[in-house]
Order: sequence, then C-alpha cells, then structure tokens
Amino acid sequence: MKTELNITLIAPGYAITGDMVVDHGVSCFGLLDSGIISTQGLLHVGEGGLLKGMAQGEHVRIDGRVDGDVHARGSLEVNGQVCG
Repeated sequence: MKTELNITLIAPGYAITGDMVVDHGVSCFGLLDSGIISTQGLLHVGEGGLLKGMAQGEHVRIDGRVDGDVHARGSLEVNGQVCG
C-alpha cells in the first residue's frame, strides 16, 4: 500500500489571516496571522516564517518566529524565537 505525504506549504511572500485546522503537516515560510492546529504530522515554522498566534501540533519545529503560545503533544524543537 502506498503512503501519501500531505503537507500544506505557506511559501515565502504569502500571508494568511484566519485560524487554520489541518489533519496533516504544515510548513510555514511566509506569514500566518492567526492560530494553527495540526492534528497529525509536523507543524514547522521555517526560517523567515512568522506565526502570529497559537501553534498546536503533534510534532512542532520552530526555525522562524512565533508570537504566541506553542503546544506540542509529541515533540518540540525550537531553533528560532518564541514569544508566548
């Protein structure tokens, strides 16, 4: 059986306003001006990415900046900045 990899990409230069809830992984290299919940997979704020709001995920990796609270159910790795 083939396993599908589902990831939502917020590319550099893109901005999203409004809360997001996804059932797969997310990589944010742009601006997400809201909260985000990822129920499965990796929630990644990449280098140059900015999240203004709450981040909640199974596995969370911050290489950019989060201005809000961060909640990880499995693992949390912070190489960037978190102000929350």
